Amino acid sequence: MVFYGIGIVFSGLLRYSRRKERKRTEQNTLLLLALFFFGLGIFVRKSQPMEAVFVGGVSAFLRFLFLIAPYVLGFCSVGLLIHAVTRLRERPESRKYWVVAFSGSVMIALSALVLVNARWLQNEWLYSLENTLDYLFVYLFATFLVFLGLAGSSRVISPSLEKAFIVILGTGLTAEEAISLMLKYRLDKAIQFYENQKAKNVQPATFLVTGGKSPGNSLS
Repeated sequence: MVFYGIGIVFSGLLRYSRRKERKRTEQNTLLLLALFFFGLGIFVRKSQPMEAVFVGGVSAFLRFLFLIAPYVLGFCSVGLLIHAVTRLRERPESRKYWVVAFSGSVMIALSALVLVNARWLQNEWLYSLENTLDYLFVYLFATFLVFLGLAGSSRVISPSLEKAFIVILGTGLTAEEAISLMLKYRLDKAIQFYENQKAKNVQPATFLVTGGKSPGNSLS
């Protein structure tokens, strides 16, 4: 019960932080700490009926992730490679997409090797490689879940309108030298915040846009 109590304390601090308009990073850290201690409390008390059901479900889900890991990594790597090759046709000088293409190719080869080993070779060293890929997949999956949690909390936690500046991070232009969809979302969000300030009679913020001219583009 101690870990549950600590989780409740961090949940209370998170609620206080939201009311006081503290920094988003601080709120996300408190959220992760609260979830961590609640999870720790569940695993410590896994002999109890409710916690046992939860732990059993998590264990079954992890076994499922280990089972599908080589297939999902291989499938995602193919998509990554296709995306990188497509972008390299537009920007052949881009080092970033050369690295992405190389990484995707390596992951495809490793996933294929693991599947071939499970079917025919049955080599012990390759089984160790399969375990490594399994843990890598679980780590990436957990990171993705944390990202979704933080993104969701960012939508729930609305920033104060009392802001003097809005910083808009730049992204590369498309091959037609138009803004990308990601940059459009950022600009639209900044404009929406600006309009909300005007609607509430708050001094509108100053826009600070960032970025530079990418290789192959004539515009910044």
